[in-house]
Amino acid sequence: VADAMAGETLPDRKNEIVAAMITITTVATFFTFWRLYVRYKLNPKFGWKGLSDYLIAAAVLFHIATNVLSVTSAFYGNGKLDRDPDLTPARKRVCNKLLFISSVCNITTMFLIRLSVASYLVNLYFSRGYKTLVWITVAIVIICNFLLPSVNFYAYCRPIAMRWDPRVKGKCLTTRIRLMSAYAQASANIVTDLVYTASPIVYLMQVKLPKRTQWGVRVVFLFALSGTILSIIKLFWLYRILQLKRDYLYEGVSLTLISGLEVGVGMITANLPPLRKTFEGILGRVLPASMLSSTSRGTPSDGMGHACNSTVKRSRMDETARSDDGESEVGILEDYGKKGPGIWKTTRVTIENYEDAEGIQPHGARTRM
Repeated sequence: VADAMAGETLPDRKNEIVAAMITITTVATFFTFWRLYVRYKLNPKFGWKGLSDYLIAAAVLFHIATNVLSVTSAFYGNGKLDRDPDLTPARKRVCNKLLFISSVCNITTMFLIRLSVASYLVNLYFSRGYKTLVWITVAIVIICNFLLPSVNFYAYCRPIAMRWDPRVKGKCLTTRIRLMSAYAQASANIVTDLVYTASPIVYLMQVKLPKRTQWGVRVVFLFALSGTILSIIKLFWLYRILQLKRDYLYEGVSLTLISGLEVGVGMITANLPPLRKTFEGILGRVLPASMLSSTSRGTPSDGMGHACNSTVKRSRMDETARSDDGESEVGILEDYGKKGPGIWKTTRVTIENYEDAEGIQPHGARTRM
């Protein structure tokens, strides 16, 4: 029996971890540096103007650190069964410590990504109500994606070394508290994902965009929605892993891969809007011309505040300023506000005793003949 055990080939998921983490890191880092390059080219004199750029740059550094630690843990036993002779107690302690630090970096990465997206959205000319909703999500992100995970990581066990070394004696909170914290974090991810992914739909409803731009916006929406689905799947796997009594390093690989993919998708999605023109060109080569030729018939609504401004001069100044910063919706959706084929004229209209939803009295409007 002993000889049979010695000759048995036990399953090892190390290669899954290494391949997945390298792929996710490479793709997410590529999109991030591509986005930063495009943003820098928009304004090389002042560099990155938006806070979202600095946040996403910090996020990619933590993302790289997360996956480097995950890959390293695979060489110390992550992905092995408990009965694997290579998984000695000493190696298991090192593996658990690497996974703990990796989890801290992973949470920090997701926190920075969501702050970056929120920072990007508050610079867009949405309605006051939608901006308020974005600020509410910022509060949710700080509480559920930073404060609660911090308590879970640093206060769950005292001393903290109990998290990776079973030889250390101390006290830990109940698994129920840890699970509640994880549920709150996952729920916050889902809620904020839905708010952030709704922004492209808000645009499609309120502004007139070419079909090509509409398809680009839909791609962003669908890609972001996949991150929401991953958050739900991650919640299921987290519950399953917390119930395990053994072989958690082997079974937990699925959770590691889903968490890494969730962060990678979130980072790619956060980088897509500044790269809209590039993807629009790709769509132009892939999709039939009939799908991209016409323009949306949607009309701007009150909250967007673009169709009518206080004066024609103010409208031109605002659009110039917003297009220069690369941060506003004019920079993202450059086709919006551009004159297409046909004859255009500017008509000055005076409207008395009327205020839109933002309290602005519009006096000028542009019409197409």
